[in-house]
Amino acid sequence: MKKVTINLLITLLALLLICVSCKEAVDGIYKPNKQIAKVYGKMSGFWAGIFGDPALLETWIWNNDRLEEIVYENSFWEFGLGNNSSIKFYYDGDRLSKMIADDGTVYSINYNGTKFDKIYVENNRWHLSGTYTFKHTNGRITKVTYEESLLGKAGKRSNKSMNKMLEFLLPARTSNMLSEEVEYLAQNAISKAGEYNFQVVMKLYWNGDNVKKATIVERDDSESYKEVNIYRYDSKKNPYTNFFGGEFDAKYASANNIISIKTREDGDTDTETISYQYDTDGYPIQITYDLFGMMSFGRPGFANMFNVFLIEYR
Repeated sequence: MKKVTINLLITLLALLLICVSCKEAVDGIYKPNKQIAKVYGKMSGFWAGIFGDPALLETWIWNNDRLEEIVYENSFWEFGLGNNSSIKFYYDGDRLSKMIADDGTVYSINYNGTKFDKIYVENNRWHLSGTYTFKHTNGRITKVTYEESLLGKAGKRSNKSMNKMLEFLLPARTSNMLSEEVEYLAQNAISKAGEYNFQVVMKLYWNGDNVKKATIVERDDSESYKEVNIYRYDSKKNPYTNFFGGEFDAKYASANNIISIKTREDGDTDTETISYQYDTDGYPIQITYDLFGMMSFGRPGFANMFNVFLIEYR
């Protein structure tokens, strides 16, 4: 009788584990086993002796298991300002409902069941409005469309606003390039038509729990741009998995850490390799990129000065 009871308990436990492992992920919930506390940046090799000690880039503020704010340090390097910048996170229960950046940009999140439906972006200061629309296949985000309009009365628009818009959808290398191009195009479009319209379509292709390929197409009132990224991964734990509860980019979507990115754009191909040092739990504590300023670990701008990034956990 005792043996039967033990066997039944083992069977029930196995079934429970199967149910847990098969449980569909819920968008908007980011509760990592290890919580990032700070991110530092530095240069390697010859440049390390010139720039000295690692620079603090990000401070993550938590309330128990809930991320409340990220402060981006030393923003004068990034935006020509003397103050740090930040973004705050607001919740409905455990799910992310809103994000507010310190420049006044508000991200309001709508869900369809357990999945993202739309994210509405508003910035009254810049007279900007945008919408992310999500498509899911087999429980995963496979397409994100971002559409934005900028009214002419906004006047000159800074890269700060553009980078804040794009960093949640695009890799930093892409958002940096597009932000400069789009600002120029926007000013010309505004002067002619009084309004500028912009669209980004990102498609994600999966292999198990990792994104193996992403295609990005950008269109505006006069031009278009396409980029294709092919990813390879390690077998270690990614502390950013489900960050913001959204799969806006392979780095935030995948279960493991990216070790190479092969990028095709305008007929050119470029491959970037990324190496890691890990802690005893298998989480990255140092990330080294082989190309300066091409893909930053954190935000565009200041972070792009560095190719080595250090993570401290709580």
